[in-house]
Amino acid sequence: MNSFQIIILSFFMSITVMSVSAQNNDSIKINNFSIEKNAQGDSVSLRFHLMIAPGITKANDELLLTPILIDIKGNHSFAFPVIRVNGKIREKIVRRQKVLHSSKAEKDLIYTVSNRQWNTITCSTPMLANQLWIWQAKLVLRRQLGNCCMKKELDMVELFTWNRTDGYSIVKPEIKNKVEIPEMLPHKCATEVLAETEKFVEPIDNYSAGKRILAGEQEGAQIVYFKLAKAEIDSNYLDNERVLEHIIDVIRRISEDPEVEIARVVLLGLSSPEGAFEFNKRLSGKRAEALKQYIADRIALADSCFALVNGDEGWEELRYKVEHSDMEYRKEVLNIIDSVPIMKGREGQLQRLKRGVPYRYLEEHFFPQLRRAGYIKVYYRMKNGTI
Repeated sequence: MNSFQIIILSFFMSITVMSVSAQNNDSIKINNFSIEKNAQGDSVSLRFHLMIAPGITKANDELLLTPILIDIKGNHSFAFPVIRVNGKIREKIVRRQKVLHSSKAEKDLIYTVSNRQWNTITCSTPMLANQLWIWQAKLVLRRQLGNCCMKKELDMVELFTWNRTDGYSIVKPEIKNKVEIPEMLPHKCATEVLAETEKFVEPIDNYSAGKRILAGEQEGAQIVYFKLAKAEIDSNYLDNERVLEHIIDVIRRISEDPEVEIARVVLLGLSSPEGAFEFNKRLSGKRAEALKQYIADRIALADSCFALVNGDEGWEELRYKVEHSDMEYRKEVLNIIDSVPIMKGREGQLQRLKRGVPYRYLEEHFFPQLRRAGYIKVYYRMKNGTI
């Protein structure tokens, strides 16, 4: 066998391995499925969790998953947003293409998830007026597999099927693929379900105006980054476009939930420590204000909903990052941060430490992460409740 034949054989073997991995139906599961109607009974909605296992794609693969709702007669359908699962190499390629060709970025792929951990995606329909056909329907999954050399349409997977005619109440249909589903829980509104996966969404009872905020320790924080000394939002900078789209999408879904209202949107502005403290303090406030304006321009919210926190220079955030790193002279840097006041020359001592070696490391690895308007927290209130 010559070298050309070996290359061709290796190529087809890689395709076979790719297909086997992506076609493993046990890697995709359904949970918390429900159908319900609104109080007037003239519209219905459906929601469920789609759970995607890690390792479902190979390093260079891209798997597109589209849940589709189809009535049993085949006359109606509803397609949920596409979910893209990238392998490790494909993830880097997509990120690089997004930076280099931002104007050509794909807009229809609502969710892009990691292939290195379990992902749980909340899927829900809007309240579909007079669309009672969804009580007699099935849920299928369209799968499209591709990499740099090929694209392939995999077999459609049928996830659920049901035929409900005896009234329109919350139901738990029989599951064909034998995925275990817990007993039906008490009713949860769309926002409560959303909060189960979006960690920056919480009930207003968890809000405290005086609560200390340290962004690095906040699970699920949504971070918008700024360029050095700038307070203007640049959607093409780093991962800002994806984060901004996600923030607006989540806030809009909450605002459209008839059972809740947005009670508070907390925005923390930070700056990196280099430069004059007073300038950085003003810059931090402007960054929080810029994100507030970005949200307000896209979603109608009362000004009283926003709580802006000026985090000044992000020394606490910097300390958190240094403490959890393996950087050289870590203990010496922490000692200066802990013992030297900001207005007594803290930054200057860091610049002189070990001839500036650790300071230059901070400039390269940590300071860019401090130029932000985040964390971001959205608090909701049930309409029949109080703060």
